[in-house]
Amino acid sequence: MRKKIKTEIKSRLQDRPELFGVFGFGSFFRSKIFNDVDLLVVVNDTCEFPLKEFYEVKEILDEIGLKFDLPIDITYLSYTEYARKPLRESDCLVPIVKNKT
Repeated sequence: MRKKIKTEIKSRLQDRPELFGVFGFGSFFRSKIFNDVDLLVVVNDTCEFPLKEFYEVKEILDEIGLKFDLPIDITYLSYTEYARKPLRESDCLVPIVKNKT
């Protein structure tokens, strides 16, 4: 199931030019027991409408969550915010989608 979810996320989000990347963290990516999928979605600093991008990505991830009956929690940062490594798990992020800045 994990591989199918990661593949679905990648296939649905990899061609979005406004995204720098999508990274996984939390129990879904590091242990056998999990209740949800924690994702860090990073938008490029050049994105003209970051809030619009957030809602479009959220809609896609909500659809994936419903398909697999698993909540997907989103942390959404700009590239500048992401570069500061604000998350406790910043050094352990699992790349799912990685685009150029």
